[in-house]
Amino acid sequence: RLTPPGGQAEGRVAVRHGVMPGVIAIEHGFGHWRYGSTAMQIGGKIISADPDLAAGLAINPLGMSDPSRPGISTLADFVLGGNARNGLPARVEKV
Repeated sequence: RLTPPGGQAEGRVAVRHGVMPGVIAIEHGFGHWRYGSTAMQIGGKIISADPDLAAGLAINPLGMSDPSRPGISTLADFVLGGNARNGLPARVEKV
């Protein structure tokens, strides 16, 4: 179980060379909550969901919340405006 400030995620872990001890590396863009992972209607036609597309972990929802922005928003980099997702503290535990 991975527990950063913004939520929790459970999954399998792969230990790889090139990742520093004490660091968790998560592929950006791996893990979706749209893109065919949920059913949707387009032009009156129902497009079925593919649960395999919902597999994986998306890092953005696990980031730190930004209390200055309305709705569900993660803390943003003030220069580029992208989600601040590098260097998040997290707890890892075996479940």
